[in-house]
Amino acid sequence: MNNTTRPTLKLPDPYCDYNGCLTEATHTDGEWVMCPHHEETAYRTSTYWRPITRWIPVPGPDWPYYLAEY
Repeated sequence: MNNTTRPTLKLPDPYCDYNGCLTEATHTDGEWVMCPHHEETAYRTSTYWRPITRWIPVPGPDWPYYLAEY
């Protein structure tokens, strides 16, 4: 059985980082998240983009946030 923990990225919303795009992000490099139309070429071409496998909504005392598991 594999018990490794996947990395997560804490975000204020699940949307692509490209200029106000409101499409749900599908890939992350651990810093930026991108939808299928704004992936790697949008910011940097040398990073390794991994697929986001799950969005985890986390309620907070003031504002909810999301964890992107990748």
